[in-house]
Amino acid sequence: MADGGLRMIDFRYHVVSIVAVFLALAVGIVIGATTLRDEVAGGLNQQVKDQRREMNTLRDQSNAAKKAIGRQDQYAESVAPRVLPGQLATRPVAVLVLPGVDDGLLDTTRDSLRTAGATVTTTLKLDESWASGDNADRNTYLGAAARDLGLDSASIPKNRLAGQVLIESVAHKGSSGQQDEAASRVLGQLKDRDLASAEPAKPVQAGSVIVIWPGMDGKSSDKNSAVKAWTDVITAVGLSGRPVVGVSAGPIEDDLTTPDALVTALRKSPEVTGAMSTVDDGGRAIGQAALVLALREEFNGQAGQFGLANDATTVTPSLTEGE
Repeated sequence: MADGGLRMIDFRYHVVSIVAVFLALAVGIVIGATTLRDEVAGGLNQQVKDQRREMNTLRDQSNAAKKAIGRQDQYAESVAPRVLPGQLATRPVAVLVLPGVDDGLLDTTRDSLRTAGATVTTTLKLDESWASGDNADRNTYLGAAARDLGLDSASIPKNRLAGQVLIESVAHKGSSGQQDEAASRVLGQLKDRDLASAEPAKPVQAGSVIVIWPGMDGKSSDKNSAVKAWTDVITAVGLSGRPVVGVSAGPIEDDLTTPDALVTALRKSPEVTGAMSTVDDGGRAIGQAALVLALREEFNGQAGQFGLANDATTVTPSLTEGE
């Protein structure tokens, strides 16, 4: 009986000890959590305040930059009628238009060229199928078209064949009637195959080319593939030996320091930047002035990269250059 009592007391002692331990833990957790909560809450509140302050600063900087660029556009609009006339006097220029270009940008670009004294000879609008991957039937046709234009299609890299055919159809180097006939024939075939449409249907040949495109996004695999295809086309146009300026409508996001994916791809190639010019803000008045002045410099054998992006040489060519 005594042994049983001792065992009962021993058991109760252990139970009380365990309960005491858990109570101590609970009290410790409550006290610790209360202290930790105050510290964490205070730290989080400070971080929120700091981030809100930083966000407000960045917003103010962005608004200030937009206002400054808006003033640049206003200035460009005001001086364009005085500065641009005569910059491209008597120059015949073809306009190559990639899919998705806004009609307003196309009209503004042609107006800028005409204001500068240029003659817009051909507007060639391309179908998006040019960037839809490997099209065996199209490539076979392009080979035949190249031969019709007097090109050695076998010596032209496959990825540049399309650009060679396009440039030769609107801006061949010669002036013979036979070449004009071949070019008109090729443009008609492009229309029949729903690859492009030309205005006018039988254009006068140009000595230079402006290529315009909408802002392009290369983030997804499909979009990046399209950017790669258009890069090949424009590279061939730019390396053709004619004065060529590529003009983007502008960045796809509200970040004027970062150009669209196609501009970036072209500017990464020293071969391209040494042969043709690009403008990354063609949708703005200052970009329109830049494309005119850039084409003028192209006729003087000078290529440059212009606009508001970080990889641009400068906003516009100097007004005094080439005069």
